[in-house]
Amino acid sequence: MSLLISPGRLYLVSLIIALLIPLVLNGISRLMASKKIKPAYYPLTLVGLGLAGLGLFYLISPALLSSMLNAFAIFMPRGAQLATIEMQPLISFLYDNPFMLAWGNFTTSFFFSFISFGILSYLVIKQGNAEKSLLLVWSLVILAATLGQRRFAYYFAVNVALLTGYLSVLVYYITRFITDYLRGARTDYMSWQILELPDFRELIVQPVKLLARAERQRAKRAERKKTKRLEREETRLKKGGFHITISQVNMVLAVLIVFLVVFAPIVLFPSPKMAPAIVTASQARFAPSDAWCSSLSWMKENTPEPLGDPDLYYQLETSHNYRSLDWLKKNVSNPSGDPDFYYQLAERHKYPESAYGVMAWWDYGYWITRIAHRIPNANPSQATQPVTSVASFFTAQDENSANEVRQELGSAYIVIDHETAIGKFWAIVLWVGKEQAEFLETYYVLQENKLLPTTLFYPNYYRSLSSRLYNFDGKEVTPGKPWVVSYQEEARGRGPVYEYVASKVFKQITDAQQFDSYKDAEDYLSSQESANYKIVSPNPFISLVPLEALEHYRLIHSSDEAVRYSETGVVPAVKIFEYID
Repeated sequence: MSLLISPGRLYLVSLIIALLIPLVLNGISRLMASKKIKPAYYPLTLVGLGLAGLGLFYLISPALLSSMLNAFAIFMPRGAQLATIEMQPLISFLYDNPFMLAWGNFTTSFFFSFISFGILSYLVIKQGNAEKSLLLVWSLVILAATLGQRRFAYYFAVNVALLTGYLSVLVYYITRFITDYLRGARTDYMSWQILELPDFRELIVQPVKLLARAERQRAKRAERKKTKRLEREETRLKKGGFHITISQVNMVLAVLIVFLVVFAPIVLFPSPKMAPAIVTASQARFAPSDAWCSSLSWMKENTPEPLGDPDLYYQLETSHNYRSLDWLKKNVSNPSGDPDFYYQLAERHKYPESAYGVMAWWDYGYWITRIAHRIPNANPSQATQPVTSVASFFTAQDENSANEVRQELGSAYIVIDHETAIGKFWAIVLWVGKEQAEFLETYYVLQENKLLPTTLFYPNYYRSLSSRLYNFDGKEVTPGKPWVVSYQEEARGRGPVYEYVASKVFKQITDAQQFDSYKDAEDYLSSQESANYKIVSPNPFISLVPLEALEHYRLIHSSDEAVRYSETGVVPAVKIFEYID
């Protein structure tokens, strides 16, 4: 598998170490065993050798060692990384139920697997079984990765299945053994199964000779059954017709029972709670929508070719010698201080003069490449710096600040959709290192004995380039009538009233008043002694503050597909803007 790619130095070194580790550990184990050294010193020896290896790597290549250690950050994503759903931890206290994600992925099997962890740990420590040691260590490593990032649950699913299956077989045989024992029935016929599967040797209560006799009796019974079956088959052939056996009836009943228990509820009640697999399979989640496909196809046909020749798109770069600008700045010093130094390095890809970037949130980078054949400023596999720059553009509070980012990235076009401007705006704010409360917040209103969430927008949201482009097409905006809400912070309690409350501490609206102008709202706010008052707008398409027209951005395309944002209002799902000097 490794020969199919051109790996970097970090990958090669890691792979070589991984291949050598089993040999080295085996050699150390055999050496210590031959010297009759106590097994307890084995892990201490490994720790010592590991520290020595780290020291050796530090002397040879500190940068390589730093890269290797930084790779372990995958177990603990932080900050803006948590804006990516699959990078969130499997068990998170951000949710009302910290085990909600684990339950959604595995249900009861996740918790049953921990019982198997305990049993296997005991058996490995007590008996040192190699197969169980492998399963235990493998499962612990994948569990650590899964707890760090929920995306690794698709690896851990294999371990959960094995561990739950192991526990299920163990419970079955122990239950059967205890049941027969309490009934006074003979238990010697199944003692070998208990020994073979869970290694619970203490459960064997019959001598070995009884096992041998039981085995002989079982063989005789099997032979008699075989003879009778052959006789029945011979009789059936003589008489002709179809003969239904007990085993066939049992098989049909088993299939019916499995269907009724597992599949019937899904077929009869195809709700998200009863049939998550069917609901998920019926949707094309995370795939480009019709609006994106049509808009990017339009971009491909109606914007200049960035590479000079459209056929260059299909020419693969096979040298793999190029590095991202972010990587070069971190790993290569700039003795001259020339800002163009990194662009002149051989490791930096030389784009033609005609090349330009397309500004869009990084979620859509691959779509822009694949459908429009254009160069996105950020995509899901890039370093963090381009993503942060794009986030800075969309959250910029004035056109000049946004233009500085655009110029640095070489963006000629901006593609923005409803999700970027509203649905995913919280993630964009997080990536740029700001607080969501600077732009918008979720409040709760008591209606019909339920606390219902509502999103309210602050002035900074409307000043952001994201809102000025998508919500208002870059045009001049006259503000609407603002609202002033008063609120109190409450702790979430129990009961149906808190069913829709997502956080432990929330803001509940106690009063709301609408004013003719933003200044009137400010005057009212300044007259209040309490700080629990905010000027807000419940509609992202009705600005709180006046907005000037953008000078350098022109709307050139809107998708035919629209998104409804109110009972009467719709807006194109995707919009494309062109930068104009």
